[in-house]
Amino acid sequence: MTGTPGDGRQPSPDGADIPSLLEGLPTLLKIFLAMDGSLTRLLALTVGGPVMARMISGEEGERRVFLGTNRYPELVLASSCPAPGGDLAKTWEILSDPRPIGTAFVERGEPMIRESLLFQKREGTLISPDPWKGQSLWMRSYVLSNMAGVRISIKEIFLPQLMDFLR
Repeated sequence: MTGTPGDGRQPSPDGADIPSLLEGLPTLLKIFLAMDGSLTRLLALTVGGPVMARMISGEEGERRVFLGTNRYPELVLASSCPAPGGDLAKTWEILSDPRPIGTAFVERGEPMIRESLLFQKREGTLISPDPWKGQSLWMRSYVLSNMAGVRISIKEIFLPQLMDFLR
């Protein structure tokens, strides 16, 4: 992870501290990168269909999924794993759920807390072989937690098909 955006800090809620890294980007991309809400809901609104999580193989201790719709199955590549300081059993309950993580949290009636939001521009994705190797992609990472002790580290890479929608 880089020390960017700007200085690596999360933007303040009033927008006065928008990282310089985001200047000049399309408005929808800025919203996707900096939002503090449901990526699943925003994806559904953007592409006009329900969002599904399709599990793919990842590293041991990691949940890796493509988020997309029937028509656009690979919009976001998300990688999630337990974050330090959480209740491992409760965290794995969420990570084992086949639905998007936000949906799994909401259905349990447990409010989510998002912390340590960072943005990064990267080349390619985390998978091998990487069909997007060498392509410039945007990624955001954060920790999602709740008062019940769940702590999940999440990385979301916005894939080219989603970028086409956001331009």
